[in-house]
Amino acid sequence: PTSRPRTQDNSANHVSSYILVELAKLQSKVTKNDWVMIFFAGHAKSDLVYSYYFLPWDYDHSYPHATQISEYDIAAHLRGIKGKKLLIMDTCYAGNLANSPIRSVGDGGGRRSLPLRDVRSYAERLIEIDPGLILFAASSLDQTARESDRLGHGVFTSALLEALSSPGRFANRRYSGALTVLDIRDWIEEEVVRQSRDRQRPIIVGRADLVRAPFWQV
Repeated sequence: PTSRPRTQDNSANHVSSYILVELAKLQSKVTKNDWVMIFFAGHAKSDLVYSYYFLPWDYDHSYPHATQISEYDIAAHLRGIKGKKLLIMDTCYAGNLANSPIRSVGDGGGRRSLPLRDVRSYAERLIEIDPGLILFAASSLDQTARESDRLGHGVFTSALLEALSSPGRFANRRYSGALTVLDIRDWIEEEVVRQSRDRQRPIIVGRADLVRAPFWQV
């Protein structure tokens, strides 16, 4: 959509407010026995201390705090949602969510790349805070999320959709009528690395019993 003129910061009218309201509504709709899938796709940014911000289509750099969604807003709303949560983030720097709540700053305040194994360890700490959460992050801490005109989606989303729509490729899946995160995790990670020519590495983490639980009926 085309951007509309804005003369003042009217936070209630921004897409960021709408998204947070919809997440808040889930807190009263979802029961402890439910699975809920939350999907973010679009632009994002990262600051010098690796804080993550999702940027809706109407993001305005003149009013960043009113038009972006911080990782803290996302985490606060997710913790209030009962049940098992599958959070899918196909954005640049999605691995920053896995980095919460630990922050690292390089020498002189510059950026510092973290080894993937460290990002995974931070992701595990995030899961400790919200044990009902499984995180699908399209990219690691300092990576962009690749898009492809040929695929019609981001590389990560394309791999995820292919996995969910082609359960036959996972002949050794744990349930004949359903997929688990563990069934598809390795294949998605390998496919994204291949499609991006090793310029994008997704992060898929969650509590051991949740990644083994059926979440997608086939």
